[in-house]
Amino acid sequence: MKSHTHYFEQRFSRRRLLRTAATGLMLGCALPHAGSAIATARAAGEQAPGGDWLVAQGNPARTGFAASAGPVGDPTLRWCWSTQAPGLTGSPVVADGVLYATIGVMGTSTLIAIDVDAADLLWTLELDFQPFASAPAVSDGMLYLGGIQGEVAAIDLDRQTTIWQTKLEAGTSCSPLVVDDMLYIGDDNDTLSAIDIEDGSVRWS
Repeated sequence: MKSHTHYFEQRFSRRRLLRTAATGLMLGCALPHAGSAIATARAAGEQAPGGDWLVAQGNPARTGFAASAGPVGDPTLRWCWSTQAPGLTGSPVVADGVLYATIGVMGTSTLIAIDVDAADLLWTLELDFQPFASAPAVSDGMLYLGGIQGEVAAIDLDRQTTIWQTKLEAGTSCSPLVVDDMLYIGDDNDTLSAIDIEDGSVRWS
C-alpha cells in the first residue's frame, strides 16, 4: 500500500498544482460573466454576517477578508479538537456557531460538526467519497462538497443526510461556490460546471 506521504506528493505534483491554479484563475474570470446572478451575488467581496465563514476564503470573491476585528493583546487558545484520524481534507467552514470539516484519506471520509463555543462534537456523517483540498460551502441550511473522483454532493445539515450526489467528468480539488439556485465548481480538466442545487443536475459546463 502506498504511504500517505507518497499519496500527498503524487496528488500535488507540479502538473496538478498548475492545473489547480489554472482552475482558480478560470473561476475568477468566468464567474463574473456567468450571468447577472453571479455579478450581483451577495456583495461578492463581503463576508457573511454574524461571523460566519460559509465558503473557502470567507466570501464569493475568495478575498479572505474578515469584517470582524482580529485578536488584540495576548490571545489565548480557547480549545483544540483532535480528529484522531489522518487529518483534515480541506479547510473548515463556520455557519451559525457550528464548524464543519471533513477528515480522512485514502477512500471514504467523514463530515464532522463541532460547536465552536463548547468544542463539542455535535454529529458526524460518513461519506462514500473522498474530498481533497476542497472546502465545503454552506448556503441556506445545505452543505456542498466536491471529491477527488469528481463527486459533488449536497448535504442537509438539519437532517444530516445527503440529498443528492452527482459526478463531474474529472476529479476536483476546487471549493464550490453557491449563488442563488446554482452551484459552480471547477475540475481537474479545467472545466467549470454549473449545477442545479435542487436536484444536482449539471446545467452547463
